[in-house]
Amino acid sequence: MHGTSYRPFYPRCRHFCLRNLDFDKPPDATVMSHNLIDIVADGDTLIILPVGDTSDTGGSVSDVGAVVDEESVVDGEKDWADVETITDPKVIANQETGTTANESIRAAKRLKLSDGSHAEPETGTTEASQETFHFRVSMRHLVLASPRAKAVLQGPFKESTPHESDGLLHWQLAPIFDPTAFETVMRIVHAQNKKVPEEVTLEQLANIAAIVDDLQCQESVDFFASLWAKKLAIKPPEEINVDLARCILISTVFGLKGLYESSTLQAILSSTGAMPVFGLPISPDALDAIDNARKDLLRRRLRRLLTIAEKYKNPRLCLSCRAGSLGLMHVNMHANNLPMDSSKELTNESLKQLDIKVKCFAYPQVDYRDLCKALHKQHGLHPSLEEDINHFIKHFYTNIPKLKLR
Repeated sequence: MHGTSYRPFYPRCRHFCLRNLDFDKPPDATVMSHNLIDIVADGDTLIILPVGDTSDTGGSVSDVGAVVDEESVVDGEKDWADVETITDPKVIANQETGTTANESIRAAKRLKLSDGSHAEPETGTTEASQETFHFRVSMRHLVLASPRAKAVLQGPFKESTPHESDGLLHWQLAPIFDPTAFETVMRIVHAQNKKVPEEVTLEQLANIAAIVDDLQCQESVDFFASLWAKKLAIKPPEEINVDLARCILISTVFGLKGLYESSTLQAILSSTGAMPVFGLPISPDALDAIDNARKDLLRRRLRRLLTIAEKYKNPRLCLSCRAGSLGLMHVNMHANNLPMDSSKELTNESLKQLDIKVKCFAYPQVDYRDLCKALHKQHGLHPSLEEDINHFIKHFYTNIPKLKLR
């Protein structure tokens, strides 16, 4: 699952501080000065991480990390505002090496007009869409932790040859990773444990998992991932959303068996088709297992439901009661768009939706069995669709197998 084998994920940055930027220069002219993160100050390798334009992600833009200098606007003309450096240790996670990453890249570039109002940069501007982070690291540490890095930096590729501009090895990654998450992984790989956060959010842990999966450095990060997951006390949501996808990604990358079982179970119960990945690099094997389990359980539940109708074909039962129950079964199945043929597949249907449909079956207000029982005195031969359906509902979620993490 490397390179472009999965759909690009464009995460947002977290703790990025801009210092003395000259916005009149083209982006490449300032990229080294304000986006260089020294994991190892005398490192021999430069990892280049472009960040895609996050303006379409729907996230909010924060003003943390930048303030606007009013003197930057002269005679009412628009100009990029100067940015004052923030020195709050809560904002700057790494005082010794300078910058870290922040999701408010665009906020730091707000325009301030002569009337005191602010204007955001237009979506898709060159400055916003071509933000690049440079991480100076040690190749020795990196290749020991990451088989993929070893293959790239020590293989027959251009990345294994020092760059003529600075004598460092250059490795440019695709713009699909969160810079803060990448810095965290690099800190762990280089045994800088004091600079590793004690807690992360579910989104941040998923961002880290995506990087760890790509670099194949699970052994180095597993310990921290287990601690973070334990502190989060992750409970998968009971609906299909990006957080459920994050839970599946985290559990597969870090081998969290309990989380994998609970999150895939929710996906099996709630999915109406293939589990959406929301741009996350979830294992195709896990996605196939979820979809196959969902389809198998739908087939089994439909067959179990239709065995009720088969029961009413028994000639030993009261003719009036079985005819009434069978007819009522057909009416309810048709009303809820459910097939009376077990060979047909339930498409675009989730197990939870099937459960709701069956719970919505309608029944007569008067129990027609009362008259039959009074006439025939044979209580055991008078079936009731309502009773049989209630029994079906009671055991609807029993014997659902949990997926095992491979």
